[in-house]
Amino acid sequence: MFTVTRDHTSTEAVTVNYKVAEAGSAVGGTDCDTDSIDYITPPGSLTLQSTDTTATVTIARCDYDVEGKETLVIELTGAPGRKLTGVGTITSDE
Repeated sequence: MFTVTRDHTSTEAVTVNYKVAEAGSAVGGTDCDTDSIDYITPPGSLTLQSTDTTATVTIARCDYDVEGKETLVIELTGAPGRKLTGVGTITSDE
């Protein structure tokens, strides 16, 4: 899960699109039944109302194998004047 935080006040709602970038060490896919897929990569959007300071993006995890930490990067677009990214870590179930 990623938490998106607005870093400024606004009198208007802001809608941003999100997607998992082709970056990081984790492998994305469209189906958890596929070998070596770490998470599902559905793109989507979220809206921060004028009174909201945070919203969440949930990425479905597929890989529960015991292994090292893997990272994934989420990109947010559509916020005027901003390109936003966040990095998440999938930890092992040791």
